[in-house]
Amino acid sequence: MQMDPYGTHQSLLVAAMLRTQGPVLEIGGGYYSTPLISAFANAQRREAHTIETGSAAYEVLKRFASPFHKIWPMSGYDFAADGRFLPRADMTRAQYIEIQSRFLTDFCRERPQRWSVVFIDQAPGYLRVPAIEHFADTADFIVTHDTELVEAYGFEPCLSTFLYRWDSCLHVPHATIVSNSRPCECFASLLGQGSPA
Repeated sequence: MQMDPYGTHQSLLVAAMLRTQGPVLEIGGGYYSTPLISAFANAQRREAHTIETGSAAYEVLKRFASPFHKIWPMSGYDFAADGRFLPRADMTRAQYIEIQSRFLTDFCRERPQRWSVVFIDQAPGYLRVPAIEHFADTADFIVTHDTELVEAYGFEPCLSTFLYRWDSCLHVPHATIVSNSRPCECFASLLGQGSPA
């Protein structure tokens, strides 16, 4: 049976949440990740936050909000009805990255100083590397999706700068977990596949 490409990060995300107990941050919600994070947050009475760049997706995902799981919109990004990002002619990629940077700086000012798990899967995809870099030293584990799209999303050399890394390559798209504070080799036994880097 073929795995839905939108859900190939699930095993790595669940494994990371099982290995930790503290707050979880999701940047770029989805039908697979947001319900999982919500379930963990509510069952474990664990702080979780989801930040969504798409207003239509935010309207759907906000139903997962609870006292333990907050859903936040990040405005400034426009999407077509089918979910594709529609850049405005008067905006540059650098300006879109700056919108995210300002949002994350302000958001983190009032949130935990350390995250157990940060899951990064937002659109547009080029926002992912700046988000990974933002949390490099304040997250125990960072999980990101679509990591086989090295050129399109610019994942390298960013992912290779981390002290610890595990690539989940059993299904496409791939998912990767990185950390500067905790080894990632443990995910090999949890998932039974992938490759350490």
